[in-house]
Amino acid sequence: MVDQDMETTFILPNSGEVLSHVIEAFDLRRWDPEDVLSTRNGTAVRFLKGERVGEDPEHKIWVATANALLASGVVPEVVAEPPPIAQALDVALRKVPQAEMFAAFLSGMAHHWDAMAGALLRLSAPVYSQRLARLSCLHLVVIDLAVRLAAVLWLTRWEGVRPPAIPWALERGMQAWLRDLLAKSCISRDKVAEVADVHEHTVDAWLDEDVRPNDENLQDLANLLAERGLGEAEDLLSGLRRGYGMRALYLKVVKEVGRQRALGLAKRLVGYAVWMLGLPRQSENPVAENDLKMHVALLIGTLGRGQVELGFVDSMLNTVWREERDPVWRTSIKAATRSWFERLREVAAKLPPSAEDELRIALGELPPPEVREQIAYTALASKEELSRDPLFGAAMDAQISHGGMIAALELKLRAGEASNGGDLLRAIDLHREALRHDPCNQEIHFRLGAELWQVGDVDAGLVELEIAVQLDPSWDRAQVEVAIVLLNLDRVAEALRRLQAAKALMPAPSPWLQLHLAFAHERLAMVDDAIAAYEELLTLQAENAEALDRLAHLLFTKGEKRRGAELAKRAAHLGFTDVFVAWNAGYYSGKGPWSRPPRTVPDHLIQLGDNPCLVTLKLGRGTDAG
Repeated sequence: MVDQDMETTFILPNSGEVLSHVIEAFDLRRWDPEDVLSTRNGTAVRFLKGERVGEDPEHKIWVATANALLASGVVPEVVAEPPPIAQALDVALRKVPQAEMFAAFLSGMAHHWDAMAGALLRLSAPVYSQRLARLSCLHLVVIDLAVRLAAVLWLTRWEGVRPPAIPWALERGMQAWLRDLLAKSCISRDKVAEVADVHEHTVDAWLDEDVRPNDENLQDLANLLAERGLGEAEDLLSGLRRGYGMRALYLKVVKEVGRQRALGLAKRLVGYAVWMLGLPRQSENPVAENDLKMHVALLIGTLGRGQVELGFVDSMLNTVWREERDPVWRTSIKAATRSWFERLREVAAKLPPSAEDELRIALGELPPPEVREQIAYTALASKEELSRDPLFGAAMDAQISHGGMIAALELKLRAGEASNGGDLLRAIDLHREALRHDPCNQEIHFRLGAELWQVGDVDAGLVELEIAVQLDPSWDRAQVEVAIVLLNLDRVAEALRRLQAAKALMPAPSPWLQLHLAFAHERLAMVDDAIAAYEELLTLQAENAEALDRLAHLLFTKGEKRRGAELAKRAAHLGFTDVFVAWNAGYYSGKGPWSRPPRTVPDHLIQLGDNPCLVTLKLGRGTDAG
């Protein structure tokens, strides 16, 4: 069913909340002798609920997590020789405990995740289906994990050619797996009950129901299986712990996206990893060179690659892309090595409040919720991918040929993809064609206007934006876009007046408008008004990281260093670190005045620009361009 009542902004859990699920699934508190992860530790409890804690306590949490993962055997040990670069660094790293390095790796991933989650919270539009939005994020997570799993399989010298078994994702899979192990070792249920010192009914629950043995029972089972020659007890125990831990995580995914789609995620995780192994296995490069590449793939994956170009990872993903037939997954594979934020924002744009009237027009009647969800799922694929299927391609062309609102919708979607891909001129042409079919569509006028000013045709862009405003004066996006153009032209006072007038027309407070209103005050050096405007915004959207960061800077300049530090920490917790990093480096300890500190957040996660840029010169051409 489509969750129709969930037309709210798509919110990702932050890294602390994700970690809480991992800790529970793999029972990591068992290997935490200092009780850093304990439910009695108030700091850890707050962090795992998603709240902010200090840097030192957070570092201890990541170290304790790394220690627990290593001690439990959940993380497999690689057998490949360290690559030459690792050998060269060994002298420098020899004194760094393994858990500390692993913790640094985990916290680095967490930082990238939190920055993306924070930006998505600030900028994404409300989405119609939270479940499909979550599924799109899980697509990217699975692709990232598949890259890392491929590296693990390579570095552990795994020789299989088919995807490993996933009993943890199959209906009654764990029960069948355990029964098979006992059958191979000729161990009866009674013998298991005797060795594990449990009642026979308990063993029946392990073998017939979805019940997880506790860790002492798993140790007894591993020892018993090892005695019967099924392998080393330590390896068997690690496998059992890993299997049951994955089962616990998998059930959480089932709850989020449904059993069928969760099974697809699990199968692709291992399937993609095995497909990717084909590249290094067929490579003529020396083994040591491939080992180095796969070590890098393990560490970097796809999340947070930023400016790092990893051609061999792209090549591995391309092998997966060629094998995959689902157009949404093919789109996700291509998106995985771009900014995850950009892909998820694109998904949010494709999951607007239900277009029930358009569906009735197109299909003659409103389909049931299950069919509507499948239609929405298909829409998450890029038009490029859909057009590869002759049936889809013909259907999309037919929509345009029929004209009217449906043709405009199809053209708008194509234009959106062209714009996201950087081809603004094609997007402009498509939006203009869309307006021929639906001339009173304020969203198309808005998007066309935004694209026109971005290619330098400011006058034409403002005309389209003003049309969008006239069609719906209460729509904050069009009103704010006009102000953004004025801000970029350094007509800041005019932008401020425009925003103040627009605010009075809003039927409800708009965080988007309020953010730019505060920014306009800040640009005009109206510090007290800017502070008041940012404060008002935070009453509407308490976790707007960019507003927290900018307000923290203004408070530091006013001498309110205690509150400035508090807000800078909150912003950093949400992934926006400009002021926090500067404050830690002593930036505000000297004499003012202080300009905005150096940027630490990637450009694509930032909305407000501090340096006015004449948009007419953006591409080195005048207003007659485009």
